[in-house]
Amino acid sequence: MKNFILIAAFIFALVFAFVAGVARANGDDIGDHVTIVSVENVRQFRNGSYVILEGRIERYIDKDMYVFEDDTGSIIVKITPEKISQFSARENDRVRIRGEIERARFSRPTIGAIKVEIID
Repeated sequence: MKNFILIAAFIFALVFAFVAGVARANGDDIGDHVTIVSVENVRQFRNGSYVILEGRIERYIDKDMYVFEDDTGSIIVKITPEKISQFSARENDRVRIRGEIERARFSRPTIGAIKVEIID
């Protein structure tokens, strides 16, 4: 009986981890409770914090790196090819990026995009 309970608990933990991973990949885990912040305010948040930015993608840098800009400044955003293929923004289109702050030691923060959408 103990073995059955342990196996059931292990299977439950695996299923829960998988569902959480799928939710994160879809951008569902940051939800609407995260407020929209400016590029200037990103510096106030810790590494791994979830944020929503609204502005425009100014230009492509390299691979999956883009410069995102709002009225307060610019920041580098990493947008994977899968996320780029989900929308087609033209120059000066406003976009909303839900993402995670990625901060390496002694460097400027960047944003790892979880979800990108065009807004009016």
